[in-house]
Amino acid sequence: MYRALLTLAWLVGTIYATIPLFAIIVRPFAAFLRVRHSRLLVIITSWFAMIAVIYFLTWQWRGAVLYRSPAAWLAAVFLFATAILIYPRSRLHFFHIQVVGRKELAHGRGRRLVTSGIRQHIRHPIYLAHLCMLLALTVGSGEIVLYGLTALALLTGWPMIWQEEAELERRFGEEYRAYKRAVPAVLIPPLFRLARARQR
Repeated sequence: MYRALLTLAWLVGTIYATIPLFAIIVRPFAAFLRVRHSRLLVIITSWFAMIAVIYFLTWQWRGAVLYRSPAAWLAAVFLFATAILIYPRSRLHFFHIQVVGRKELAHGRGRRLVTSGIRQHIRHPIYLAHLCMLLALTVGSGEIVLYGLTALALLTGWPMIWQEEAELERRFGEEYRAYKRAVPAVLIPPLFRLARARQR
């Protein structure tokens, strides 16, 4: 049972960990993919290929753990719950095409800047929820591979966000720059932000 749980954590964690890297790679080709009728097939196939490569490279270490602790799974439950709370709020007022990250591939859709709901406190709540899910799997399982993949996700996550924000600034100009100045990106919790504001 424990071995199966580790394998499941590795399988799911790898999917979350590859999101930023894949986004960095595919975004420069958005203009090319936009004109292709089979763009979703190309994107999904490419992402699955990347995941398969990571699976192949990490397969033999999937059961290696730094620790085995019930307390770690309690921390994981908190992170899972945080992600589950964020996900539905992230989708509020958003078209499906925006939620799944396909807005750069669409013509004339998703042209409205959404700053209501949870986006009043965090600019990229979906990415925060992704990170919470990945951290839950990593902290709970204690797998060495997942810690490495979490580091990879963090290293590639900031360039991914930078690319997306550059695109949003091109689309919305000063409206987005003002929003960017007022609201933190991902990792600053709203409570910390509110506490800091009260001290001023």
